Amino acid sequence: MVRHARTSRRTFYTYFPDKQACYIALLQEANAAMVRQIRTAVDRRAPWDEQIRQAVEAWIAVAQSDLALTLSWIRDLPALGADARHLQREWLEAFIVLIEDLAAGPELHAAGVAPPSRSS
Repeated sequence: MVRHARTSRRTFYTYFPDKQACYIALLQEANAAMVRQIRTAVDRRAPWDEQIRQAVEAWIAVAQSDLALTLSWIRDLPALGADARHLQREWLEAFIVLIEDLAAGPELHAAGVAPPSRSS
């Protein structure tokens, strides 16, 4: 891993206690980047159906941009136990906030679309 990152073991272990912590940090950053890219891709002034299309297309594009990481999220992350569940909850919360924010826009509001409730 350190050879691929072009760093020394000492430097690696200065920042991460183990490989699992590095993997989790990678996924946290990738998830945050995904939310940012989806948010940026949506034109809040566009008609509501176009906004939804933009969001879905951005989500798919980001997921496809690094298939290995996307598949790792699906296949490998669940095996990490409590750390994985924490990361999954964090990721879901970020998407809930994104969807609430996008659904609260004026175009969706004018079309009668309301932000979903957390219990939905």
